[in-house]
Amino acid sequence: MFGGKIHVIKTVDNTKEFRKAVREAIDKRVLVGIPEKGSARNTQATAKRMKIKGRINNAQLCYIHTHGSPMHGIPARPIIEPALEAADNKARTAMILGNAARALFKAQPAQAKLHLHQAGLFASSAVKRWFTDSRNNWAPNAPSVAAHKRKNKPGVIRPLIDTGQLRNAITYVVLDKGAMHD
Repeated sequence: MFGGKIHVIKTVDNTKEFRKAVREAIDKRVLVGIPEKGSARNTQATAKRMKIKGRINNAQLCYIHTHGSPMHGIPARPIIEPALEAADNKARTAMILGNAARALFKAQPAQAKLHLHQAGLFASSAVKRWFTDSRNNWAPNAPSVAAHKRKNKPGVIRPLIDTGQLRNAITYVVLDKGAMHD
């Protein structure tokens, strides 16, 4: 008679589910910025002050401020990229995206999706904080702009902060790669 213990190991092949989860993750993108659709501003004052005909939306305004406009005397004040590249923000975003990857390796696509949304929320918040971050090194407001802001809103006069519409328009989306061109 056999007196030892018997160990039974059950092997389950989750390869199919794992491959499906990886394909889904590869097709996902977390985008941070201002989608042009639905980025209208509530005033024409910005366009008028910048001597631009017609209305300007927040996506266009973000582009102008990011690249500057020498013709209109607007210095470049990049918003999105430097905020995301700041060491602390980059490290935190990478950690959250790493959590998404680990969830995928555990075949937990719903958990991975949650982490992608967490990464987007953190990154969009980091961009919003960049408006008041001393590391942004933005050029100060022109005297005429500072005087206008002082007259209408006394207090701290910061570049790119007046109504808060531009900063509040920054958001994120999690998209399938194919949906990026729609």
